[in-house]
Amino acid sequence: MANANNPTGTFISKDEVIRLHSSIPPNVLLVYDAAYSEFINHHDYIDGSSLVEKNENVIMLRTFSKLHGLASLRLGWGYCSQYILDNLMKVRGPFSVNTPAIIAGIAAVEDIDFQKMSVAHNFKWMAWFEKQLKILNLTFEKSLTNFLLIKFPNDIKYSAQSAEDFLAKKGILVRGMAVYNLPNYLRVSIGTEKENITLINELKIFLEKDNDNNI
Repeated sequence: MANANNPTGTFISKDEVIRLHSSIPPNVLLVYDAAYSEFINHHDYIDGSSLVEKNENVIMLRTFSKLHGLASLRLGWGYCSQYILDNLMKVRGPFSVNTPAIIAGIAAVEDIDFQKMSVAHNFKWMAWFEKQLKILNLTFEKSLTNFLLIKFPNDIKYSAQSAEDFLAKKGILVRGMAVYNLPNYLRVSIGTEKENITLINELKIFLEKDNDNNI
């Protein structure tokens, strides 16, 4: 299970997670993907570590791709019981992580100041994004992650696909959600200050002008 969820940015509460685990037989493994947990500050959220500490059939997965910004290194880590670890070591590839990735991962873990800055940046610009999208009359899912799921009108001229095509021509790549059976939505990640402002400005242009000839 992914908690928080991608692509909605929503999460399952602590009680529901515990209920889910209690319904699973001991011989079934609960894989708890907490890739976005560092961004979440909510009293009703758990990252899965407490489940690992109390149960042998849970593994919590984390990544360096989000908070640490090391997506290109394909680096992550897990927290699990010794029993699960012993079995994973039997089947993993001998060269699953390269040396530069390991060195970068160690540096990222030790760089507490960057982690705090990343969380603060995301919190600030998420709030700004929400305000700007409301001004544009675009609805979105309230997200506790570093991305937003934005809904576009059914009108083909202002649809999610039309918006995606328009933005792509401006050099801005966002993620269409048709593959998730959400054809009216785009998933947009929080970027740098310049990237965020540019995206909103281009969305204003897309929604305000007659762009039949631009798509």
